[in-house]
Amino acid sequence: MEWTDIRITVPKARAEEAEAIATGISGGGIYIEDYSDLETQVEAIAHVDLIEQDLLDKPRDTVIIHLYLEPGASQVETLALIAARMEAAGIPYTV
Repeated sequence: MEWTDIRITVPKARAEEAEAIATGISGGGIYIEDYSDLETQVEAIAHVDLIEQDLLDKPRDTVIIHLYLEPGASQVETLALIAARMEAAGIPYTV
């Protein structure tokens, strides 16, 4: 089964609102990439201070929401729904 991963990038300050919108749209779930507090999380979970440079280079002021669509779901309809809801909420985003 081939799932579709739609990635929505939003400002960190609007992440919770955008996550709620994505959750309401997604039939297959979502995943959030948020590196804003990377160092704190690594220290709390792994108790180390060595972090790969690729992770350190991730943007800290944006969040990426992965919205998963099941096979057969309309990507065009989903993208239109994302646009309508993000714009209605006044959330700047890129897909």
